[in-house]
Amino acid sequence: MIRSMSINIPCYNQYVNIKKFQEQNITFVNYILKMKDELQSYLNKKFPLLYPSDFSFECGDGWFRIILWLSRYLDMYVVQQNEYSQKYPQQYQPVKPIVARQVKQKFGTLRFYYEGGDEHTRSIISFVEFISGYICETTGKEENVGYNRKGFIQTLHSDLRKDTYDFNFVDDEELRTILKTYDQKTNDQ
Repeated sequence: MIRSMSINIPCYNQYVNIKKFQEQNITFVNYILKMKDELQSYLNKKFPLLYPSDFSFECGDGWFRIILWLSRYLDMYVVQQNEYSQKYPQQYQPVKPIVARQVKQKFGTLRFYYEGGDEHTRSIISFVEFISGYICETTGKEENVGYNRKGFIQTLHSDLRKDTYDFNFVDDEELRTILKTYDQKTNDQ
């Protein structure tokens, strides 16, 4: 059974206007994102049990680090839980190995479809999917990040936005001002 835990921030839950794509002769294949081959190879090499050899990541390079951290944690957790379940069978349950089936961007956030795991791994994956909505998918930056509501929804840094009027910051203006002031003070020292 393939499981997917996805949390959508309400403003991300937009439907793609298929008619608009058809009018412009754009196919959805043109919008499939792909992580750089070197980064994909690294993840496939480091986590062979988690990602099958021909596995492909359908998201931007900016999410590489959160996928890397998630992969490290899941790998470590499954190994540790299974060791403990053998030593202390009364206290720990074995965890089925996790095998990723698809990792992609959808409606501006990461989606991680997989088999195996337990309730704890589902929670961790769900949290990482949520956090991805606050990280630029292209650059990995966390400040001045927002999303568009029209067309192909992406979470991007404000420098990468295509339309000033269709860009919604994930952080409110007060927090952006505080962080900008803090960054300026840090750089002045």
